[in-house]
Amino acid sequence: MPKLFKSKMFLFTLFVVVVGSVYSIKEQIRIRELRQYVQWKPRPVIKDYEFIHNGEALVIEWDDGDERELIEEVNNGKPKFAYQLNTHDGASGERYIMQESYRLKASSDKFSRYRTAPDSAPYLSYNEPKEGEYWLIDVYDTNDRKLKPKTYDVFKMVRDYNKKYIPLDISEEIYETEDNETYFLITMLAPKKSKVVIENGAMKVVTEEFNETSEYPVEEGLIDAKTGKISTISSSGKSVEEVKTESKQRFENRHPFALMSKTKLTGSGGNDYISRGLQLRFNQSFRETEGSKISLASAHPKVYQMLKNHYRSVLYFLGEEDVEFRLSFLELLTSPYNSFVKDFTLPADFSIDGQEHLVQNKEEFLRYFKSQPQKHSANFELALMNIFYEVTPEGYLRKELFKNLTIPAEFSKDGQEHVVQDTLQFQEVLNIEKIENEKLRKKIIEAFPYMK
Repeated sequence: MPKLFKSKMFLFTLFVVVVGSVYSIKEQIRIRELRQYVQWKPRPVIKDYEFIHNGEALVIEWDDGDERELIEEVNNGKPKFAYQLNTHDGASGERYIMQESYRLKASSDKFSRYRTAPDSAPYLSYNEPKEGEYWLIDVYDTNDRKLKPKTYDVFKMVRDYNKKYIPLDISEEIYETEDNETYFLITMLAPKKSKVVIENGAMKVVTEEFNETSEYPVEEGLIDAKTGKISTISSSGKSVEEVKTESKQRFENRHPFALMSKTKLTGSGGNDYISRGLQLRFNQSFRETEGSKISLASAHPKVYQMLKNHYRSVLYFLGEEDVEFRLSFLELLTSPYNSFVKDFTLPADFSIDGQEHLVQNKEEFLRYFKSQPQKHSANFELALMNIFYEVTPEGYLRKELFKNLTIPAEFSKDGQEHVVQDTLQFQEVLNIEKIENEKLRKKIIEAFPYMK
C-alpha cells in the first residue's frame, strides 16, 4: 500500500511538473511572439459617447484595455518607446473623427525625423501584412448626430493605389476643403522605375528591390474619408498641396476662436484640461471636491463623468464654429463664481475694431470678437500658388498676376504691408523665408533664383 501511494504521488508530481513546464514554454513562446512587434499602437474602441447641444460637440470615451494590458505585460509594466500608449485624441474635423492603430514587426519610420522603433528594428519593406500584423484607420462620421464607423486597411489601400508602394505614415490631421471634401494625408515609399537590361542576348525588365540603403522617392497621397481610396488629386481636381493650403485657409476662416494661440483658449487651462484645435480633454492633474465642483457637473452630468476619465475621454467640437456655444461650454469648466474670460486680453487681430481689448466676461468678449481674424496667411499663399502654378503655354509666369498684389506685413522684409505692381517689386519686398509651404517656396526660387 505505501508503495502504491508513493507511486501515485510520484505520478501526480510528475504530471504537475510536466503541465507546469508546458505552460511555461507556451508562455515564453507567447511573450517572444509579442516582442516581435516593434511598433504597436493599440486600437481604441468606443466605450460610450454623448452628443451635446444638437450635435455641436461630442464626447467619446475610448477603450483599448485588452491590447494595452498585453503591451504592458510584454514590457514588464514599463512600455518601451516603440509602443504608443498615448492618449486617444485621434484626428478630428468638422464632421469626421479618425483613429489610427497598428501592430508591426518592422519600422515604418525610415524617413521620419524621430524614430520610434528600436534601432535594431528592420524597416518596413512590404505592403502585405505578416501574421499578427495590422495597420488600420477607423473613421467615424458624426453627421446627423450619429456615429457611423468605417474601417480602412492601410496595407490594402496602398496596394490598391499601387501594388509596389509601401506605407510609411498617416498624418494626424484632417484636411477639409471648400467643396466639403475630407481627406487624410498618407506618405508612401515609391518604387524606383523599372529599366530594361540585356542579359545573354535577351531583353528583360528589372526593378531594384527595396533594401536598407535604398533611396526611394516618397509620395504623398490623399485618402478620401468617404471611400478610403488614395489619390494625388482631390475629387474637385486639387493637388495635395492645394488641398493642404485650402484646408488651412478654411480652418482660419471658420474657426478663429480655436486659433487664439498663446491665450487661455488654447493649451492648458489652469492645469485642469488641454485644448488642441477642435478637441479638449481633462489633464490627469484634474481634481475635484464636493465643495468645488465645476459647473459642468450639474449642466452635463454624463459628460462630466466621462471627461473625468482623463486620457480615455475626449471632447470634439463639430461643425462650423459657434463662438457663443463654445465659450458658454468653456465657462462650465470654471467655478460658478468666475468667468472663463475674466481679465482676458482679446488680441487686436481678433477684435471687431482692430484694437486690443481687456474683457471681463462672456458678454464683453462677444461684443468685441470678430468672426474672422485679420491675418490671411493661407489666402496669400493660395494666391501665390495660383500665380506660380498657372503658367503660359510656353511655360512662363503670367506677369500680369503680380499687378496690385498685396504682400501682407508678415511676409515682407520690412514688416510692412505692400502692394506691388511687377515681378521686380515682388522680389524686393517678399521675405522668402516666411513661406511655410516648402513646395511653393522652391517654385518661387526656381522662378527667381537670386531670392534663395
